[in-house]
Amino acid sequence: MKIRTRETKKGTWNVTLNGKLTIDQLESFKTMLDPLIIKKTTTIIVDFSAATFLDSSGLGMLLTTANRAKSAGIDFILRNVPETIRTILNTAKVDSFFVIQESNDAADGIDNQPL
Repeated sequence: MKIRTRETKKGTWNVTLNGKLTIDQLESFKTMLDPLIIKKTTTIIVDFSAATFLDSSGLGMLLTTANRAKSAGIDFILRNVPETIRTILNTAKVDSFFVIQESNDAADGIDNQPL
């Protein structure tokens, strides 16, 4: 999995995932997102448009990170979630825990460029 973060406008960070979010990527995912929760971030958008798989460890990390972000007053959004990953969220009954957006919103300055 490749993970890219970039600030798209002041306080809004786009986190682009490319590949599988599994137990093997948990440390790098945490390392990339922890500083965003500590900063004066207002929104974290996790873009799944290039993600291919999510296992239970990856789901747990998403839930933990979303919970920490929400506790810090940060909006945590999942964007462009593929049907296979959406099915995992639905099956685990956690889809309602997340704000899920279908497509890129030009107003936030995010461009969905491949990694």
